[in-house]
Amino acid sequence: MRPPPLVLAARSLSLALLAFVCVAFFSAYAKPDPRPSSKSALKAPPKSEANADPPAEPSEPPPPDYPLQSWMKANAAAPITGGDLPALAGALDALAGFAPNVVPAADAGPKPKEYANWAAIARDGASAARGNRLEAVKATCRSCHAQYRAKYKSELRDRPIPPPPVWPIP
Repeated sequence: MRPPPLVLAARSLSLALLAFVCVAFFSAYAKPDPRPSSKSALKAPPKSEANADPPAEPSEPPPPDYPLQSWMKANAAAPITGGDLPALAGALDALAGFAPNVVPAADAGPKPKEYANWAAIARDGASAARGNRLEAVKATCRSCHAQYRAKYKSELRDRPIPPPPVWPIP
């Protein structure tokens, strides 16, 4: 025997309601898909004027390096950073010849006292580099910078790098 139409309608309605409740319940606790949908991946979020990038302000270029500063970066700092002690030894030997007021010959008189230790410190650093003693090299660098950096910057910052000497440096 067939149930009356009202009972059939009630069963259909209850099944539909049950399906709706199940879908709503499980979708509330379901994990979202971590993959973006194709539509959301292609669309960029709209930019409003409030979150737009500010216009780039013209900036001043950095000041140029000074001659000795530029030479030190290329010939002393780079070998220290790279651990190239033979190259550093050569650079410190050359640096000994950059000392201001270096007297070219022994008979030319006493060496001025303003930068009297520059060449000796540079030679000590070169010797330490040849002996693979990086910490000793760094100590000679600190010693020279402590003695001469401020004075050199205030007096001789624009001084060009002198050509390699043709005389032996004492």
